[in-house]
Amino acid sequence: MSLFKVKVKWGKERYDDVELNTEEAPEVFKMQLFSLTGVPPDRQKVMISGAMISDAEWGKSQAKIKNGCTLLLMGSADRLPEKPTERIRFVEDMTESEAAALLYPCGLINLGNTCYMNATIQCLRAIPELKEAVQSYQPDASAGIPGSSSSIVAGLQRLISDMDMNKADLTVLYFLKVYLLHYCTTVTMVIVVDFT
Repeated sequence: MSLFKVKVKWGKERYDDVELNTEEAPEVFKMQLFSLTGVPPDRQKVMISGAMISDAEWGKSQAKIKNGCTLLLMGSADRLPEKPTERIRFVEDMTESEAAALLYPCGLINLGNTCYMNATIQCLRAIPELKEAVQSYQPDASAGIPGSSSSIVAGLQRLISDMDMNKADLTVLYFLKVYLLHYCTTVTMVIVVDFT
């Protein structure tokens, strides 16, 4: 007897009275399972009593096939994710020059107690809309007057431009000077910077 009615279990689904003909290649049966489950034949693994049924022949599993026996189908009907067109490269796999070429922002050197200001500037620079607005800012005539509001925005514009062009860490000395002239006009401050 070569024609059997078997049960097929696939995940939580169960299919009863599935016809299986052992005179045909297992691929024909897998196509039948494809029409029932949507699992493509190349992603199907069909097992009976722990034995895997190959695509080419029934082999040893043919002796285990009987009417009413249960076959286990494994495989996903979901579409597999497509292979990336470009190979993913991680920073750890790059040479130092390749990693340096990435658009990592440069750091800002701490001048005593400017760490909070540096962090704030870096956060503001990371906001695309704000960065674009500062870069497109056209200073008015008061920008040349030390301590004016326009000079602060112009100083920030210059600093962000310098940060975009440099990979090495920068000092915020120019921006700090403009900032202090605007907010600390009555306080005399001396900043000593060692550039060695």
